[in-house]
Amino acid sequence: MTVQSDKIIKIRKQKGLTQQQMASKLGWSRRVYQNKERGSANIDELIKICEVLDLKCIIIEKELIE
Repeated sequence: MTVQSDKIIKIRKQKGLTQQQMASKLGWSRRVYQNKERGSANIDELIKICEVLDLKCIIIEKELIE
């Protein structure tokens, strides 16, 4: 898991939400949400998770400059 995953899990638990509740709010299965929470989420999915958790989501994309 990533630092980002740990933060999402911590905040979800602080808000009293289960993985199943998060999955339902996002229209995903619990298994899909669990995988996303563990770090497989893309940028758009992270934004959706942040919206459900009522968080500001700041994403910085890095470009490889050759």
